[in-house]
Amino acid sequence: MSDPWEYSIVDLMQLVVSERAGTLRCRTGEPPALLSGGEEQTVEGPELTTENAGAMLQTLAGARRMRELWKNGAVEFEYDFRRLARFKVRASQTGEDIEFDLNMMG
Repeated sequence: MSDPWEYSIVDLMQLVVSERAGTLRCRTGEPPALLSGGEEQTVEGPELTTENAGAMLQTLAGARRMRELWKNGAVEFEYDFRRLARFKVRASQTGEDIEFDLNMMG
């Protein structure tokens, strides 16, 4: 990470696994949040920038799915994280704002 205040998607997914949260919610202009049992817990740190949210999503989605996001405004796919968890990723883009949720599966 070039900026010490940028979030790492790997660190955030590890947090979801270790906290046994069901969902990671990332929205431009807000800090990331963990959702578990109807409770939302904001991750300590700054609001996500468009650049940081985009970079994190790019790590998960790859070029083909990012093109789909830019073309259609939304994309959905599954992502395996280090054999620890499988996530359903739902992302959307409105203007420059990016938002995505990672829902832990099974």
